[in-house]
Amino acid sequence: MIIVANKNQPFISICIPAYKNTSYLKRLLDSIAIQTFKDYDVFISDDSPDDAVEKLVATYSDRIPEIVYKSNSRPRGMPDNWNYAISQSKGQWKKIMHDDDWFSDKDSLSIFAAEAQKEDIDFVFSNYVNQYLNKSKSKIVVFPKYKLKKVEENPLLLMSGNLIGPPSVCMIRAEVMVMYNPDLHWLVDIDYYIQVLLKKVGVAHISKALICIGVNQEQVTQSVKNNPTVEIGEAKKILDRYHENWLKNIVVYDGWWRLLRNMKVKSYDQLTAYGGGNWPDLLIRMLEHQRKVPYGLLKRGIFSKIFMFGSYLSQLPKMKD
Repeated sequence: MIIVANKNQPFISICIPAYKNTSYLKRLLDSIAIQTFKDYDVFISDDSPDDAVEKLVATYSDRIPEIVYKSNSRPRGMPDNWNYAISQSKGQWKKIMHDDDWFSDKDSLSIFAAEAQKEDIDFVFSNYVNQYLNKSKSKIVVFPKYKLKKVEENPLLLMSGNLIGPPSVCMIRAEVMVMYNPDLHWLVDIDYYIQVLLKKVGVAHISKALICIGVNQEQVTQSVKNNPTVEIGEAKKILDRYHENWLKNIVVYDGWWRLLRNMKVKSYDQLTAYGGGNWPDLLIRMLEHQRKVPYGLLKRGIFSKIFMFGSYLSQLPKMKD
């Protein structure tokens, strides 16, 4: 079933890739219905095997009048379902919201819209609250604003850590039209942000935590976390895509150092098993440096950082070749 909205082009399209979790989705829809900013529509792309989501959406027709529901005949999966919702929605701005996340305040969308109305801004993101659903606790996550200029200049610095956050904290101008890479799962958001920032778009960071992120063990990211085939394999795909020269940046170098350490990679054979062949010489030498350090020291933060820095300095002459 498709419930067709009336507006030709709202200012913001809230794009929701749904899958079965009606209790979580209800919380999100409730948070949308109370938003003080009203120039928006909602597009829901549903991968569910039944009609539970459709029935829930139908109950919101009076509270969210501009809502589109689309049931996928075959599950698209992540991130194809994200891309489908983004591509089919009509707003001037695209605001993806995962069904287990929600707006933290009735004015959240209004604050996003205020930044989006600035002519030189194409990409907006906010701070957020991690809500640990199985532990009844929360944590505010704050972007270190002093790093914004550095990340804009060198987007692959995000490979050392996702400073921006999950997709739900972001909103992007429709004309930019960057899509999520369907070949990725663990690093799909980081790759997306790299794509966006390499376009040299105008970026705005909102210091208020406007989004609550539902963190639970059922999420896809939890199921692939600490899986070396996934984490190293996907990092290698990004490295191949954007060229190994980024390894010359010490922040990116440190990100790879921690990745190899955390995944307990000890040999080149493991590297090829996890991420295929054709690894850069810098990474092979990095692995050799790690193998010389007792793992008990390597996993201790301050010592690991010292060894990483020594490894980096030893490779500087080769980086200049």
